[in-house]
Amino acid sequence: KYKKSWNRDDQNWTYRAQIPRCKSPRELLDCLQEAIESGHVDTSVIAVAMKRCGGSRWWDPLLQVRSMQKQAGIPTNTVLQSIFLSALAGCTRGAYGFGIVHGRTESILALGKEIWLEAEANLVSFTSALKLCVAVESPGGLAWADSLWTWAGTEGHQSNWMAFTVYLRALAACGQPD
Repeated sequence: KYKKSWNRDDQNWTYRAQIPRCKSPRELLDCLQEAIESGHVDTSVIAVAMKRCGGSRWWDPLLQVRSMQKQAGIPTNTVLQSIFLSALAGCTRGAYGFGIVHGRTESILALGKEIWLEAEANLVSFTSALKLCVAVESPGGLAWADSLWTWAGTEGHQSNWMAFTVYLRALAACGQPD
């Protein structure tokens, strides 16, 4: 049912407006399912759903939104890539409380690396990926941050002060402050 178009569909605005106001994961998933079934879904609608899940730290619903995206054949673009990486970073913490849910960190990193390969990354998605490395606070996060930093050198992004600052945060968060 996905209409392959490079432009946002103006008919999808109702879902882009409705999804951020969903008060529960079930309401969000039902709304997204309705959008898919009615053919009023594109990357912008999926991105809004992912952003809502990440902001509320809804881990399982975020995984379901990602699954629905894939099942509906909705492609990943650079904006969706960045939003999903940020949502993953938000979900490193539980819905209540401030500590990292360590059982998720490996899955979160794997999902981050997966979406990284689905669209041509840019400076924004690069910094989102580095922020994910900061959020997981693990040796795996450090290894990916180093790999991303190497990529940034080939793309000319290492000179960006914001990217450099986030990279330093990743080093510090993952236990390598030098």
